[in-house]
Amino acid sequence: DNPVLNIDDKGHIWIFSSSHGTSRPSYISRSKKPYSIDEFELVWTGNFSYPQPWYLPGHGFLFMHTYYDGGRTICMMTSPDGANWSQRRLLSHIQQGHYQVSRPLTGGRVGSAFNYHPDGKGLNWRTNLYYMETDDFGKTWKTADGKVLSMPLTEVDNPALVHAYTEEKLNVYMKDITCDAKGRPV
Repeated sequence: DNPVLNIDDKGHIWIFSSSHGTSRPSYISRSKKPYSIDEFELVWTGNFSYPQPWYLPGHGFLFMHTYYDGGRTICMMTSPDGANWSQRRLLSHIQQGHYQVSRPLTGGRVGSAFNYHPDGKGLNWRTNLYYMETDDFGKTWKTADGKVLSMPLTEVDNPALVHAYTEEKLNVYMKDITCDAKGRPV
């Protein structure tokens, strides 16, 4: 249930307090004053796990997260102000679900790298490496080489697949995305 902190362009501090699974609510709170941790107000109650909110100046929040719906699904929501949120959008649900890491990239892009849990293997079996990114605040998602993806991703073999570790009987555990000198994800 680890909360995540973020800050907007006006200096308000945001706390995304997750709940693991769907049995308890999750919360989004905002500091009442910029750059202050003295007092917070609750602005949203719902459900999410593994929060990865990214504040993009000029747009607002692109909120990547996990939602439990027959497994761990990769979802997103957007908000121009942190109080008014879009409907949750399913981005990927392959077999038993995923773990993901995401981050803002150069040029206003946000990238997500993820794996999947094959049916019948258990949640500690995490294989394959997938990658997708958006440059239009989540309206469209693309592969690393710019091909538009048809969302949601539901098949093991799809255009976002970077490396098929399952064919090598190997697992993969992502912890971070970084970029090379040209802003490409590695």
